[in-house]
Amino acid sequence: MIRLLNYINKNNIVELETTKTDIYARQLIENCLGDKDANVQQEALSQFKTKYKELNLTKGFSLIHLRIDSIQKIRLSVGIFPEPKKITKNEYVNAVFCIVIPDTKCRTYLSLMAHLTRLLSKNNAGDLFHSNNKEGIVRFIRDFEES
Repeated sequence: MIRLLNYINKNNIVELETTKTDIYARQLIENCLGDKDANVQQEALSQFKTKYKELNLTKGFSLIHLRIDSIQKIRLSVGIFPEPKKITKNEYVNAVFCIVIPDTKCRTYLSLMAHLTRLLSKNNAGDLFHSNNKEGIVRFIRDFEES
């Protein structure tokens, strides 16, 4: 069974410097892959630039996901924008999830996304993530998983 706390902790919740896509994507990818060598990080950044897709998850959240064969496990980081990022005329994003996936973990990724979607559908999720209260976010996830 997937536990979100295995992927999200206060060390991978990042206060983003800007809403400029190339800058915050680099910040999130470096957080996800910080223990990997520079070539793996560069591969992820290159893939992001050539196959960029940031998906709007609604309720103030978006998702960047990349596939990298040279990693063994799913990596995740959460970025909190300094101010809401406008994505359409009437929609704003407060937080972005960056998930880097090895090809061998596609099924696990689908289960992770199902759990994440349920978490983000909770009424106060948007406000809590926007507050950048790392301990509060982790506690919210823990409470969600225990309910």
